[in-house]
Amino acid sequence: MNGLRQYAIRRGRESPLLNRGMSFQITTIGAAQVESAVSELLDIDKDKAIRAGLRSMGNTLVSGGKRRLKSRLKDSSGLQGKLFKAFKIRVKLRKPGALVGFNKDGHHSHLVDMGTEKRKHPITGTSGIMPANSFWTDTAREDWDNASKKLFEGIERAKNRIIERNSY
Repeated sequence: MNGLRQYAIRRGRESPLLNRGMSFQITTIGAAQVESAVSELLDIDKDKAIRAGLRSMGNTLVSGGKRRLKSRLKDSSGLQGKLFKAFKIRVKLRKPGALVGFNKDGHHSHLVDMGTEKRKHPITGTSGIMPANSFWTDTAREDWDNASKKLFEGIERAKNRIIERNSY
């Protein structure tokens, strides 16, 4: 698993898409472990299996983020906010990789995660202070190892599904 950490993520990276908040970028370029897991498949099936593994890894990170967000809010019952619905996994099409973060409705996720300080406002005098929630940074730190395991489990599931489909 330590080899996976070298290539698989740049944690807490600012999203390349404007106003999307914080996201994880998961890439699988040059991964010997992933390549050995799908070595017996055709090239087109390798991409499908790797993308399935990346999606399962992303789902693990999203579920951890949602769980932490829900538990750290004042009233966690009936959570229907835009941030909770804004979690998104985008598996890349041209090269193996995925972005796990927020869609445009979650553009304020970095403010909730890292908090805000007291700042001047021209009309009201001050803008409010938001204490740091750290739901997304804690997800990166605590759920990464479990998500790495889910990557390989997702690849194995997809590989078995492809082999069963092609063997009839």
